[in-house]
Amino acid sequence: MKRNRLSAGGRAALCRLGEEAISLQYDKPRRFENALLAIALSDPRWMVWVERNLPRRIDKMRGKFDAYLMLVEGYARWRTLAGYKGLFREQNGWLIFRHNWPFSDDGALTPG
Repeated sequence: MKRNRLSAGGRAALCRLGEEAISLQYDKPRRFENALLAIALSDPRWMVWVERNLPRRIDKMRGKFDAYLMLVEGYARWRTLAGYKGLFREQNGWLIFRHNWPFSDDGALTPG
């Protein structure tokens, strides 16, 4: 039986994807922007939610940035997973607040 092996280009692509996922874990401003993009793509009234829940100026978030990041990412995950409520009825709660499950630059939920 022949094994499926990745070519050198395939291995390099997987390494780049892994490095990108790791760098995204620690780049909090980028994660914040990606989560806002995911909200904008999934919620037609996204700006109303942003105005109600976030300060008007980003410099007001300085001491509480991690809390706002968790809030924005949690809401974005909830909006993204809302279509799967039949599959994840009991599990949605812990999926929404997974800190290691950020959004990519195109607003898609990454595997983390």
